[in-house]
Amino acid sequence: MKTTRLIIALLSLLVSSVCAFTPAAAPRNDSNGAVQRAERIKSNKAYYNGTGYGITLDEAKRTAVEDLCGKISRSVNIASSSLDTQDSESFTSQSYISTFVTLTNTETLVVSDEEGKFEVLIYVEKTQVESDMAQRAESVKTLARLGRDMEKRLEIASALKYFNWAYCLARAYHQPVMLDIDGMNHEAKAWLNSHINNIFTTLKIDLEGVETRPDNELDPYLVNLSVTFMGQPVSDLNFSYMNNGVTVRDQHAKNGHASLALEQLPKESIELTVEYKYAHEGAQYSGELATIYASRHPATFRKANLSIPCKGATPEKFQLKEARLTKEEKAEKARNELLAPTAVAPERKRIDTRPVEDSQGHIIVDAMQKVSAAIDSRRYSSVSELFTPEGFARFSKMMNSGKVRTAGSSHEWKVEMGGGYILGKSIPVTIKYNGGHTVREEIVFRFNSQNKIESVAYALTKKAEDDIFRQNGWDLAARYAILHFMEDYQTAYALKDSLYIKKIYSDDAVIIHGKKNPAAGKRRNADGSGFFVTAPYTYSLQTKDQFLENLRKDFDKKKYIKLTFEENEILEQAGIYQNIFWIEIKQYYQSDVYKDVGFLALMIDMREEDPLIKVRTWAPDKVPLPELMKRFTIE
Repeated sequence: MKTTRLIIALLSLLVSSVCAFTPAAAPRNDSNGAVQRAERIKSNKAYYNGTGYGITLDEAKRTAVEDLCGKISRSVNIASSSLDTQDSESFTSQSYISTFVTLTNTETLVVSDEEGKFEVLIYVEKTQVESDMAQRAESVKTLARLGRDMEKRLEIASALKYFNWAYCLARAYHQPVMLDIDGMNHEAKAWLNSHINNIFTTLKIDLEGVETRPDNELDPYLVNLSVTFMGQPVSDLNFSYMNNGVTVRDQHAKNGHASLALEQLPKESIELTVEYKYAHEGAQYSGELATIYASRHPATFRKANLSIPCKGATPEKFQLKEARLTKEEKAEKARNELLAPTAVAPERKRIDTRPVEDSQGHIIVDAMQKVSAAIDSRRYSSVSELFTPEGFARFSKMMNSGKVRTAGSSHEWKVEMGGGYILGKSIPVTIKYNGGHTVREEIVFRFNSQNKIESVAYALTKKAEDDIFRQNGWDLAARYAILHFMEDYQTAYALKDSLYIKKIYSDDAVIIHGKKNPAAGKRRNADGSGFFVTAPYTYSLQTKDQFLENLRKDFDKKKYIKLTFEENEILEQAGIYQNIFWIEIKQYYQSDVYKDVGFLALMIDMREEDPLIKVRTWAPDKVPLPELMKRFTIE
């Protein structure tokens, strides 16, 4: 928001929001002047106004806000019958507008401040209300467009997030918002509602296999699933599931695979709930969404609760059954597909990688099979001869980061040449951290010319890797160098390897951290002489030592850290500076105490044998990469 925000929501929010304003208050003992000013404002048709009374100033402000909302509600004439309803939800026009409207540039006039007899007038220009409403409409369009982009990239977690946020805002708008979908206009609420439900019914979940883990007394079964959308593996999907009556939250499907740790195999169905609300992120994204989620009346989608029929109580007989839709469900699915069909982007060809001769390929696959068996037996030392000393140290650190098990009864082994290594791809694993959180990763092995494993890392998502290999204008070696660097970067956070992170940052690195400013916008000066503007983001500049010290504190207090990268853009520095690259990548940061999403930008100097980060920035929203390149010079 570009102006000071007054959030009109529940009573607790009303008090805190209104109190955040600097009131244009009349001086004490000047009640006559204040009364006259209030009357002029009330008679001015250019303003909406609300009057409130109370024995405290906060109570008077609260009732003034309620009065203002009521007048705005009646003015825009929202009829209850025109509002969208879903499930059992229904709203009256009065409660709907007063719960979900966010206004900016409101003014507060204290008409009377006698102890126990407070009177307050809150007013706002009608053009400002119209501007706020129009801005919300634009937000709906922007979020819907972002959702479409993410859906086409098979980033279903992000697609659902943006679509749901757009839907929540569209429901809180007093007029229809029209979306341009493939050249056709659609009313936003109807299209988004159908499209989100269509995504849930289009997701397909199949059984890859069941593994028994006798050493795990709590959850001895691991059910491995494939998750596809329109026939292609999803890049990401967040969900929770039921484990013998207990909800297991914060689970993640990656590259079309997910694993469920279970106390016992379900006899009738696996119960999953796909995440789509992202309330915490939504509250950070905008004040309107913060208000909607705080009201406890956000949009809900029952179809996010997936019941996957199954049968067989033993791993050998356990299987999923095809879900059967009722006639009503089939009819609703057909309506949703007709109004808002799902879509994925056509596959873009990535450049060819270098093959490995069969004889050498067999050696690499044999080594990975032995490592896979060692992971499950936890006899890591039995394969130490397959590694260099440095490689085995890294592998051991990975294995000791949590309870690590291979995921899936069969693996698709791939061997290719790249970046000075022979690459073995990959062993899928699940990692259960202290506290019970489980993540799924794929371990990539890098073999040297003597067929020894020199290093290991967690793989990027398939979409992030594909983006690197579809970049234009530079050679295969540069692409592999960037791939290995980003794999090592996210692995270092997972392993809390502060020494590695220290190594990859230049001593004079520019490190900038951005944070959304909740007080952003235009505010009136305390003396009423005019306005001042507060920037939408605040940024802190850190030295390398400060950054590392803060990082070490983070590593100490968090049980686990998981980075997931998507949506990367890479540019090589123009001019004489060859082998200096900028990469901006969407980063999902998740831990047991904190999670966020934003855009990480790195300037990576690859002119030396060991790449160095010269510039690191993080911001909640994407900053055009050419702007960053212009802003920072190279030495």
